[in-house]
Formats: sequence, structure tokens, C-alpha cells
Amino acid sequence: MVKRFGVRNYISRNIRRRSLRSGITIVGISICIAFFILFASISQGLKDDILEEIEERRAEIARQRAGYITIMNIDPFNMDFFNSTELEQVEDLVEDYCIAQNTSGEVFPLALNFLEPTDPNSDAIYILFGVDPEKGIKYDFIDFDAESVSLNGTFLSTDSERQVILGNGLWEKNYPASGLGDAIDLQTLSFVTGESIAIENVTISGIMDSNPLYDQFAAVPIEFLLEEVGLYDPVTGEYQYFLASIYIDDASKIDFDELEAGIKDITGISDRGIDDNENYINRIILEHEAEIARQEEMERTVNGWLLAVILLLSIITIVGISNTMLMSVTERRREIGTLKAVGIARSRVYQIILSEALLLVLIALVIGGLSGGLISIYFGMQYEAGAGGLFFAPTSLSPFVVSYVVAISLVVGLLAALYPAWRAANLNPTEALRYE
Repeated sequence: MVKRFGVRNYISRNIRRRSLRSGITIVGISICIAFFILFASISQGLKDDILEEIEERRAEIARQRAGYITIMNIDPFNMDFFNSTELEQVEDLVEDYCIAQNTSGEVFPLALNFLEPTDPNSDAIYILFGVDPEKGIKYDFIDFDAESVSLNGTFLSTDSERQVILGNGLWEKNYPASGLGDAIDLQTLSFVTGESIAIENVTISGIMDSNPLYDQFAAVPIEFLLEEVGLYDPVTGEYQYFLASIYIDDASKIDFDELEAGIKDITGISDRGIDDNENYINRIILEHEAEIARQEEMERTVNGWLLAVILLLSIITIVGISNTMLMSVTERRREIGTLKAVGIARSRVYQIILSEALLLVLIALVIGGLSGGLISIYFGMQYEAGAGGLFFAPTSLSPFVVSYVVAISLVVGLLAALYPAWRAANLNPTEALRYE
């Protein structure tokens, strides 16, 4: 008789016999699970948004740590120049110094002149840059090289000197009849002498796509421009520079004053000819770090809020399941006593009670899981639509959230059934058989 005893059939029969109480229990657990899923998905959605914001801030800090030292003195009455040899020495200094500080740095030499509009009545201001064809320009918001600039044609190459790339606005206003491969004349105003200089027969190698930052730009190879405006000495083979940008990946690791002192020693540049963005970097980093701290505090608040909700719903679930199972055990004292009297082991009694509780939880998981999932999806859709009100936060019904809720529900169900199972397993068969 004991061998033929079927636990599953016995549990199923008990649930059907007490269908009203079992149904009420399942509905109550389902509601708790639905709220579990809703609040867990809201919490996950909020955390995802917060973590995304934190990552964006950290990425922004990484970008803002980029430092710039500018060698630029364009006072026409007292120009500070440095030659090709000094430029190479500065490049070596920056590279070695940055490597020693566990970061990297690079020097971007630059020449700068105005371009005169072809229309004498135009008051437009156009800038002609001389840039290193291989490096381009890297300074603050300007990132101007072959990879970052979108254009028709090709970026400046090292194959030819007499080439130019034009900003879209400059091309449309000054050279609308010319296209790629055509030769044009550039009328430039020298920054050094203030003289108007004609640079003839320059081939258009590229025309930049419309871009507010670069529309008024034109760029030619830097050594070609320096030769054209008289900043090249054919006897010594030295070019004369008055402008360069020194870009440092992580300027928080360097001593600006120390590096600038080395640059001044090499070039002889005066204090007014060198500048940096150290104060700006420090201010921006502090602002971002403060915002990250606020976001992390919000994440802790959300975690605390979710923990409180889980504890409350867990208590409700434990009380509901425990009450149901205790009443079931009380009503079946004679029945359980009979089972023990005919040889059912205590472990099998534990199995019966715990399995019955888990079955109730599993049924509730299906009902509550589907309901909670649909509610979460609806809340997420309303949030995306900007409905406001109750839909104040995003939801994220991820596999993690679902598995998280399932695991908690099963654990809570087991905990709730432990005491009733212990009571049933420890019933005295003689006393249980006398129970009316």
C-alpha cells in the first residue's frame, strides 16, 4: 500500500477538494508576483537609465580629460616664431614626457591666414588653414583629418603641394563654377605681414559636405602655405611656425606648468604666446564627477526602494501561503495521522506539504507572470509615449528580471511552507487519529 502511494495524485486531489481556498491563495500569490514583476521591471528600467547616464558621464570625463596646450602668438608687431628644428624638439619632448606620465600626446603644427571673398561687396570671413596632410588638426572641438571629415573627393595628400579642400559654403560662394580636379586661385591675407598674396593654380582635391563648423574653411598643406607667405628659408631649409596645438589624451596626469616650461625653453616662446585649458578641464571634471555621484545615489535609492517592495510582497506571500497550508494541515490531521500510521515516512510528509505549496506557487507564477509582464510592457509603452502620471519611469522586462522574480517566488513559497510541513511531519499519529 505504501509503495503504491502517489504523491502527485494526492496533492492534486487535495487542491481540487479545497478549490475555493486554493483559488484564493493562487489569486493572492499571482497579484504579488504581478507586482513583483512590475516593480522589478521599473527598477531595472530606472537602473538601466541611470547606468547609461553614468557611463555617458564617465565617457565625457574621459573626453574632457583631453588637454590642449596652444602655442599661438599672432601679434603682428611682436611675433614669436619657432622653426622646424624646434618643432621636432617639441614633438620629442611632448612624446617622452607623456609616456613618462602614462598618457600620450601629439603636436599639430598649423598655419593660418584669411581668404578674401571673390565678391568685393561680401563681408564673409573665410579661413585658410595650412595643415599637416597626415595629422590634420586636433584642438578642442576641431577634429579635422582624413578620417573625421566627410567630403567629396580626397583629403590632402603628401603627393602634391598645390592642392586645396574647400568648405561647402566657401565653395558655393567663391568657386561655384569649379569642381573636383579644377585649378583655382586663392587670394589670401597674410597673418604675418597683412599683405594680400595670390596663390595660383591650386587644384581642388576635395569639397567638404555642408557642416556649420567647416563651411567657411579651406585647407592646404602647411609647408606649401608657409612657402607661399614667406615663412620658409631656402638657405637653411627651415620653416617658421607661429601656431601649434599640443593634444594630450589624459591631461589630468601631467603638470601643465612643467611641460609648458620645457616648450618655452626650446622655442623661446613668451608667456603670452602659450596657453592651456587646465582650469577648464578641472572645472568640467568636477561637475561631471558630482553628477555621477548624484546618479549613483539615485541607483542606491532605487535599489533600496525595490528591496522594500520585495520584502513587503514577500511577507504578504509568506503569510498567505503559510495560512493556507496550516489550515490544510489542520483539516487533514486525521488523514496525515493515518498516512503516518501505515508507514509514510516524515520525509514523505515534508515532500507532500512542500510540493503542494510549490504547485500553488507555480500556478500563480504562470498567471501572475503573464499579467505582470503585460502590465510592465503597457507601462513601458505609455512611458515611451510620454503619458506621464503613473507612467513615470521606464520598464525593462529583461530575462534577468523574469528569472529574478521566479527565483524569489520559489524561495518565498518554500519558506512559507516550511513551518506547516514541520507541523505535519511531527504530528503524533495516535493524537491525529483522535482529532475530530
